[in-house]
Amino acid sequence: MQKFQGYVSEVTWDDASKWSSLRRGLYYELRKALIYVRPQPATMAEFIEVCNDLDTQTHQLRNEGHRQPQQHQ
Repeated sequence: MQKFQGYVSEVTWDDASKWSSLRRGLYYELRKALIYVRPQPATMAEFIEVCNDLDTQTHQLRNEGHRQPQQHQ
């Protein structure tokens, strides 16, 4: 997201073009998670914040799946 914010500050795109470009650049798991976000963020800043939160949660969930199960004795 930081790279996108840096790039977008250098172009003269309208907001619709910025949103479209950002959405297309998201990885599949994040786009899938955004389906369930209600209400949808109203501003670009809110959208980026939600994406960052979901990205963190997605990585944490993926890492949990790679942990070794506890052995019960």
